[in-house]
Amino acid sequence: MATQLIKHLEDCAKDDASYRHLKAQWAFDETLIAKTLQNVSAYFPHYSRHDDSHSRQILVHIERLLGPANIAKLSATDTWLLLEAAYLHDIGMVITDTQLNKDFGAIKKHVEKTKHSAHGDTLILMEALLASKIDTASSVFATVYFSPLYTYKLWREIVADFYRSQHPDRAQAIIAQPFAEIGLNSPRTELIPDRLFRLLGKICAYHGKPFAEVMQLPQQQVSIGTDDCHPRFIACLLRLGDLLDLDDNRFCPVMMKMAGDLPTTSQAHYDKHLAIRYFRADTDRIEIEAECPSYESYIETTNWFGWLREEVKNQMSQWFDIVPSRDFGFLPSVGALKPHLKDWQVFNENERPHFTLDRDRIFELLQGAGLYENKEQAMRELLQNAVDATLIRIWREHGEDCTPQPKPYLKRDSAPRSKETLDILSRYTIDVSIEKVKEEERYNYWRVTITDSGIGISIDDLKFMLQMGSSKKNLKKRAIIDQMPIWMKPSGIFGIGFHSVFLLTDEVWLETRSIDTGETLLIRVTNPTDKKEQGNVYFRVITEPTRIEINNPNEKEVNPWGFSHYGCQLSFIYKTDKTTIPSHASVEIVNQILEKYDGLLESSTTEDFHIIKLVNDIVEIFDCSCLTGNLSFDDDNLNSSKKITPKCYLKSEAYFYSPDTNLELIDISFGLNHQINYFYRGQILKNRYSYINLFSVSINLLDTEADKILTIDRNRLKEDNDKEKLFDRISKTIQAFFESPKGHHYYNSLNEDCKAKIAAEYELQRWNIPNPNYFCDWNKLSIETKQGTKKIEELVCYDTILFYEIYELPDSKQRLEELLNENLDSNTLLVSKPRFERGGTTDLINNALKNNGFKSSFLLKNGAEALKLSKQDGEPIYEDMIYDYCKKILIENNRIHSRLKRETIPCLNRFKLLGLENPNIFPLLKKENNCVWVQQSFPLDSISPRMLFPLAKIGDRITVGDLDILTKRVYKNRADKNISEEQIKEKYKEFIAFLDKLMQDEPEWKQLRGTEFAPAPTESAKTD
Repeated sequence: MATQLIKHLEDCAKDDASYRHLKAQWAFDETLIAKTLQNVSAYFPHYSRHDDSHSRQILVHIERLLGPANIAKLSATDTWLLLEAAYLHDIGMVITDTQLNKDFGAIKKHVEKTKHSAHGDTLILMEALLASKIDTASSVFATVYFSPLYTYKLWREIVADFYRSQHPDRAQAIIAQPFAEIGLNSPRTELIPDRLFRLLGKICAYHGKPFAEVMQLPQQQVSIGTDDCHPRFIACLLRLGDLLDLDDNRFCPVMMKMAGDLPTTSQAHYDKHLAIRYFRADTDRIEIEAECPSYESYIETTNWFGWLREEVKNQMSQWFDIVPSRDFGFLPSVGALKPHLKDWQVFNENERPHFTLDRDRIFELLQGAGLYENKEQAMRELLQNAVDATLIRIWREHGEDCTPQPKPYLKRDSAPRSKETLDILSRYTIDVSIEKVKEEERYNYWRVTITDSGIGISIDDLKFMLQMGSSKKNLKKRAIIDQMPIWMKPSGIFGIGFHSVFLLTDEVWLETRSIDTGETLLIRVTNPTDKKEQGNVYFRVITEPTRIEINNPNEKEVNPWGFSHYGCQLSFIYKTDKTTIPSHASVEIVNQILEKYDGLLESSTTEDFHIIKLVNDIVEIFDCSCLTGNLSFDDDNLNSSKKITPKCYLKSEAYFYSPDTNLELIDISFGLNHQINYFYRGQILKNRYSYINLFSVSINLLDTEADKILTIDRNRLKEDNDKEKLFDRISKTIQAFFESPKGHHYYNSLNEDCKAKIAAEYELQRWNIPNPNYFCDWNKLSIETKQGTKKIEELVCYDTILFYEIYELPDSKQRLEELLNENLDSNTLLVSKPRFERGGTTDLINNALKNNGFKSSFLLKNGAEALKLSKQDGEPIYEDMIYDYCKKILIENNRIHSRLKRETIPCLNRFKLLGLENPNIFPLLKKENNCVWVQQSFPLDSISPRMLFPLAKIGDRITVGDLDILTKRVYKNRADKNISEEQIKEKYKEFIAFLDKLMQDEPEWKQLRGTEFAPAPTESAKTD
């Protein structure tokens, strides 16, 4: 109780009768206001006390700051103002029904402004309120599914938030007319000037305004009789007293029961007050220490301490413009204001460690990001982090830069599968433990633990991890990584993969010892999407083994972290639903379990598909990893341990590592499907690009930065990846393999047909022309014909080759057979082209026949077509075929999906001058040094000279575009090196005129050609 201030007012009134009216007013108001303040809880039960106990405590702290000597110096009016202001400053939190109805429209506007920061049920109620057209309960709440009591609770919190910021100004209005505003029957007589009540209202209003506005109050003003008052001084004392009322009894237990579950901000303030452990406030010093149970309370406490420190600083800087006289001395100094986070540490005061996003990095991710196909893939990211950390440590302890140099040691050019490398890698393992800790009717709870012997995590490392994607900026670690062999460098960016763990859990614990600092940290990381925790990260340095409880109260005891080695142990609880099957579960797993399952018997299986999927994924990951894994799986029914050693690619006779291309050639296989199987550091990718024609290869990419070439789920190459450059690396690797003694030995081990396929692929790809001298002749490659298996070199013995593509529909097949039979004689060979083949045997056959003087011409009948290859002269293509091509591609708009928007066609004899040296690729029109793959029309014929078709459908026009640029590009790729650019240009003008003549009876052609339409005269069109 503020006995000193009250007694001082009583003494002033006893000594001077003119002050008795102030004493009498206070005697009434002390009781009346205290009674009125009890109504604050109607809309603010979730707030700290704002009743007379708060007012009394403010006065107590003011007495502490002033001390008895300064209290005795106060004027009677200043004392009265202090007492009244302490009781009246929060009177604006008393809300009447009249006021609430009057402000309803303003409340809706407030909701509109603040709903962006709301969430959950509060946001639902806000949206219902804003959606209502009339102000009735049925219209507002018809769309919400809450109970009436819960709805009222949320509404009360919305109302409280609206009036919280307004209550200082409302206090001023109420003080001016207490009865009219809230029914407070405080006696007001002419014995106390109304001016003093208006001044009191301003003092109360300014307790919630910026300090600069407080200084606008008068420093001194005439009061009653010979007395002066000092409004600025009173307002400053009120502000300090209000800030100092933060002891641990500020919240009322009864009001907390009335409020129910507290909103997040109220809970933080509640915890803030309960956190106070040490409190000093007197004329010399202000010191406070708090132990906060949560980040939210820590932040609120830190903010409060900051406001207190700032307020004292501001008042001190202008103290002599505030106090009634200099003999009041100075304010107490602010000593240590120490907020602590219980059991945890922070990087900096008022800083809450949590996951954030590096702006530049997140844009990179979003541009090429895919999505995780299933949540179990997060395990791969966690294990990859463990592998990366371990590889960095291996280099630090066994790299060639170590002093003294260890034996054996790794060189920068060490091969990833050499005996010395494998011997060192085998000493470091990743341990994975999966243990069932709780079982319910529907759910299982598993503790997953990953332990590595890597470099560990220091406090500095943790700072980089928290800003997701910013580990590239960890220059100390990057300096080490830059010295490592490429295949050892981390494939991911620390922090991004780790973040995916929250697909499996909401809380992760890490116990780690850093090889850099030797410090051991205990770290707790929470889900960034959790509404309460919001990605909070807790950590502390530990100096003795510490038992921890992961987020399940019924789990088994966790063994303490051992301090004897460096590395990291990561643990979390994974909750699985026994009644569902995970998406993308492998067929093998599901079939294995379903063998024992009968859908009509509920208890026919107790298998947990999700955990089996996770275990299977772990096995697959270690199969492909460069490090060994130890997996322990305990589900009460099955207790098994398994050591998983990486697949030994060295067993493949075709294994080859190329440091120049940073690739591993894993295997070469011969089968029906000819493709490139991609792996990324042992993990299979889903891309299958058919750049190889006659066999399949498996390639392991050892690129250092996965995010540059892979989608974010690491399942496939990015669509915008430069496939041509990647294939160039693969080509160089294959060639380097066959140039090596190992490649020579492998080739000799193959049968004759496989040898021919290797040699033929070299011919198709134009690799190392001439081929390695130990290769056989590619003409010995066998192909299937209608007359049986033939070698390519045998084809030249026939007079005619009929080349055709097999049709799917029966009618089409019949028409094709009729066409072939009509042109079949004793020395004719029938060869079918594989459907959708880009080149392959077709090109080889054409190359062999072309070299022996064969020419081509089309056979057409009833919609069927075949290519006749013989030594007879003739046009390779008919004008009718060109007419149909123009109509289909350019008029009917069957678009060409190419950046060039043009295809190649066989050259009519009179246009052979336009033949291309390499019709498969063509320089892009805008980038002279960049080439593009060109599609070919009439793909049966690749023996005839081919020309680039000059016209394209661009927008609503059929146009050549820029003939000069087209001419330059064709000139660079011309087959006849003796012709000039001008000759090519003139021949193209002639060909375009020929096309316009050919299509002149098509009205749409004329319209789409526009002003470029210029058909050639009949004589010109027939002239060679």
